[in-house]
Amino acid sequence: GAWRERTADVISHSQSTMWMVVVEAAAEPGFLRVRLRGQFFLYNQIRLMVGSAAAVARGALLPELIDAALHLNVAMHMPLAPATGLFQRTSGFSLMDPRAGYAAMDAEQASLSALPDSGFVLLDDAGTQAAEAFVLRVEAHIARLWRESAEIEDWLKKLDDLRMPPAAIVELRGLTAEAKRREAEARKQQAEADERRRRRELESPRYKYADLLPRRFATELMVRFGLIPGWRTGHVQEALAARLRRWASQPAERPAGLPELPETEELLKYVAEVGVDALAEEGARA
Repeated sequence: GAWRERTADVISHSQSTMWMVVVEAAAEPGFLRVRLRGQFFLYNQIRLMVGSAAAVARGALLPELIDAALHLNVAMHMPLAPATGLFQRTSGFSLMDPRAGYAAMDAEQASLSALPDSGFVLLDDAGTQAAEAFVLRVEAHIARLWRESAEIEDWLKKLDDLRMPPAAIVELRGLTAEAKRREAEARKQQAEADERRRRRELESPRYKYADLLPRRFATELMVRFGLIPGWRTGHVQEALAARLRRWASQPAERPAGLPELPETEELLKYVAEVGVDALAEEGARA
């Protein structure tokens, strides 16, 4: 039958930004810890992400189906990982209303967001250590649940029983190729509009740093360097925008190989060369 398309309203309310995905060895032997940091999480989002990744790793799901699911506005039922093991590790705050007070959960969040001196950290070092110890206790309990139940065997059997009709795969390949073609055309048009916008800001006596940088640059910056929303991310962008404007009037100062309006990857490479800390401090003084 025909693929059921998701409406534009559903799409607009079912997108969230992921800033970090880390897979590391857990304290319990034989287990992996998957840590995710994001803007917010939709119903079953994490279970679907982990379940799909596990299915690909086990050879039960073709990697191209993940690609298709990310490009197509059609309903696709992806593998759902068991709920056992899923828990909220911590919460974060960014750019709260100053009337309520600026806050960070712990010292790490305070550093990542460049919490102002007027802000306060909810957990001191002792509290952070106690919270981390509690997380390890939770993980040990989860590992015991996995070992004592048949849930893992049942789930792996379901993965092994996954079947995708060959005709459906061929159809999805065609739909995905067409979706990518449309996306490429849209990106080209958007890039032209972005260049006009950025050039106007570059020449304007008053400017907003976000309008001088590429679209979605803040998200790419956070993902690449492990930052979180907050003052630190804004300060880095402030410094970059100020440098772009200075180089426009003094081209001799522009680093070799860097164009007048650098694209995202070029700017991220430049940030890595100069250093996030140096740019954040410079932007804070601006």
